[in-house]
Amino acid sequence: MNNKETAVALVKLLTEYSDGLSGTVISRKLHISSESSFFRILKNARLLGTVNIKKENGLYKIINAESIDDPVETILPTDDELIALLTMQRIVGTMTSPILSDSFRPLAKKCDAILKLKVRDPHQWADRIKILDIHYRCVTEGTFGALVNALTRKYAVRFSYSNTDGVTKERTVSPQHLVRYRDNWYLDAFCHEKQALRTFSLDSIEHIRHVNESWCGQSEDTCREILATSYGIFSGTPKAHARIRLTGKAARYAQREVWYPHQKIVHVNDATIEIEIPYSQPHELIREILSWGDEAIVIAPTELKDMVLERIKKMGDAYITGS
Repeated sequence: MNNKETAVALVKLLTEYSDGLSGTVISRKLHISSESSFFRILKNARLLGTVNIKKENGLYKIINAESIDDPVETILPTDDELIALLTMQRIVGTMTSPILSDSFRPLAKKCDAILKLKVRDPHQWADRIKILDIHYRCVTEGTFGALVNALTRKYAVRFSYSNTDGVTKERTVSPQHLVRYRDNWYLDAFCHEKQALRTFSLDSIEHIRHVNESWCGQSEDTCREILATSYGIFSGTPKAHARIRLTGKAARYAQREVWYPHQKIVHVNDATIEIEIPYSQPHELIREILSWGDEAIVIAPTELKDMVLERIKKMGDAYITGS
């Protein structure tokens, strides 16, 4: 047996002998030839992470072994679990944005230890899965980790925040959620100054630090009602419903895309659909509409249609003036 197989055999052996065994007896039963090999195998068994092997009174034993139905079954992933683990590891590891890959690196080593029990070279499988981020914005080093700590430990933070107009202000917030949306990261948080929920783009956050203020938690229902009931990341309580007519390629793609979880699609004919979605702030929705060119037309409301027309007019004027 190789070291990996022997590590699994060691767990099996200690499960059978719940009172513990000495290193000498273990080496004899598992045909371990040297002390260095024994400690290497013991280390591998502990790296599996599903059992707690300790030495007490000269004997190695699994602590709380009676509470584990089958330690070995817990260690060895099924084929489906193996594929899922490889996929998740690859998704995180190949993100162009380094935020998660850097945080995930220590855990990835433990994943490798488990994967190598069943696959000779798991990275050959993983190399067939590729994730490419586009248009992502760089986040100041340390920001993501600081926000994760604040979320899990439930404490308030203060940071400098630059809005889209380039104005920088100090904000004290109680983090509620971290959200990845269209290859970028956002923070849903309760703003202590505004006394309301707000969404912040992580790339605009700098100089984050813990502050000695009470964390103001918000219920999931409240967060969902205020932040997730309309189109786009900078959303809020819907102020209007957009009805957009899509034709050609836009219609074919839109039928497979989810612009909004509760969108409504009406099939006008084989080549035309109308999609209805609620929105609060129109800016992102307008960019989406313009990206489809003449294959997307706003039917309602009139205010949104006028804003799209105004944007198109400005684009045309810019090209004429620029030429």
